[in-house]
Amino acid sequence: MATLDGIVDEVLDPAPLNGRKHNPALDYTPLWRSRFDALKQLTFDPVRRKSGLMESDGFPNFPTDDQVRLFYELVTNITHSRLERNPADPLFQSRLYDAASFIADSEDVHGRRFNSPVVSVPTSGARGIWVSIPAGHGEQAVVSAIQRCIGTSAHRFYADSPAGGRFDISIVKSLTVPFPATGSPRTFVDTFLKQMDTAVSDGSSTYRTGPFRRDNDEVANAMSSLAIQHNLGALLVPNLTRKAVKGEAGGVLLGMLARFTELSGIPVVCFATTAATTASDAHGKAVHALRRVPVSILALQLEDDQWFFLADYLWENYFRFRFSHPMPDWFLKELWRHTQGLIEPATKLAAYAYSIGEITRESELNESLLEAYAHSALELDVGMLTSLRFLANGLVQSRNLGFRSDYADSFPLQDNQMNAPLFYGETISTALELLESKP
Repeated sequence: MATLDGIVDEVLDPAPLNGRKHNPALDYTPLWRSRFDALKQLTFDPVRRKSGLMESDGFPNFPTDDQVRLFYELVTNITHSRLERNPADPLFQSRLYDAASFIADSEDVHGRRFNSPVVSVPTSGARGIWVSIPAGHGEQAVVSAIQRCIGTSAHRFYADSPAGGRFDISIVKSLTVPFPATGSPRTFVDTFLKQMDTAVSDGSSTYRTGPFRRDNDEVANAMSSLAIQHNLGALLVPNLTRKAVKGEAGGVLLGMLARFTELSGIPVVCFATTAATTASDAHGKAVHALRRVPVSILALQLEDDQWFFLADYLWENYFRFRFSHPMPDWFLKELWRHTQGLIEPATKLAAYAYSIGEITRESELNESLLEAYAHSALELDVGMLTSLRFLANGLVQSRNLGFRSDYADSFPLQDNQMNAPLFYGETISTALELLESKP
């Protein structure tokens, strides 16, 4: 084992087995073992050190069965995709050569395009996984957990080539490219190239001409070719919001991502807010390939085990350092009331309680003191949390609050879906009421 120029983790000798029988890419594929193992891998609970600093400033993650299903579906799709792309198979090696040639040689010295073959995996199918998660519920924590489980590293090894000698193979376990706030395809492609260049140091971030700078179909083909060339395991795309998705640019980018997974068979995981999921319906067929496997991650409810785990974690790592007494019986309910089961506001509130303890010492935490902390710590989230309380307490019908609310990204998915325009300005919820009133 050795490091090659510091850009890969390891170099393996050529496998003595026939390439058609042994797929070395499977050695870099995550494994599904059990639900318990998945829960353990997805959990993230950094603790406070003796120095007073946290091990990480990231939000904690206590996975639900929805996250476990996401992990299972992703591992399954990565495995199937790897089986279709055996880098030790001479037939697929020719595909790798075609991909590299298309990216490097698809324009003449004057910058004119002269050869634009479609590079694809013939046996592949679209592998889109669409994750809906309310804004404020720790999307980044979920993305980071998935990254830890499937890996992000790049590797290089050699395989025998049919012409003799050795074929240089690179593998990237996963790549994370955020969806731009404006939905700009150009911004996404630039980030995609930078991330790939960081992983394998292939110089792709320097491309200023060629297929990455042409029309949308050519760009999707080029991204697919680059991913095939470097044997990408999965593409993670977080930060899909309603604003980013609903515009024309966002629709174009979603179409490009759909074409990417159709050509390559590489799983694409989109992490979208609930309002973004509803807004993406407007783009119709363009997003179907990205939603082959829908996963909905809900805000935690008061009775959920994960809410108890979170509250206990926040007490042990924040409140306990400021209050010497055990966690009060009312703490779970009041914490949920102030944060509506969202991980990010709950963690912000706990962090505020810890920091304010350095300034103003209190001997006992009571309900009124927690409310005062919440008022200060969650001042920027008051609109979002108030809207959620209106929905949860039935003080206003969700259709009157409106899918177009500024805080719709945090609403439950069902409320956003029910408020999506259906026809003639009517929403799905009103249409269902009309149908139910029919004799």
